[in-house]
Amino acid sequence: MNITTKFGISDKVFFMHANKVCEGRIDLIKTESRIASAKTVNFITYHIENIGWVKEKDCYATKEDLLATL
Repeated sequence: MNITTKFGISDKVFFMHANKVCEGRIDLIKTESRIASAKTVNFITYHIENIGWVKEKDCYATKEDLLATL
C-alpha cells in the first residue's frame, strides 16, 4: 500500500490555531490506516514546530487557500 501526503517534512503550511491563521513548518508526519465498512481509511497528521499535531485536511499551501475556506 502506498500512502501519499499533500505536504512533506520541512514544508511550510497554513492552518487555524486558537481562532487565528497561523503558519508553520512540518517536522513530523504520522499516518494511520483503519478498516471501516470494508474500506481502508487513511488518516494523516502533521506535527508543526512549536504548535503540535494538525490534521492534513486542515493544512493549506497558502494563506489565500485557507481564507477561501472560511
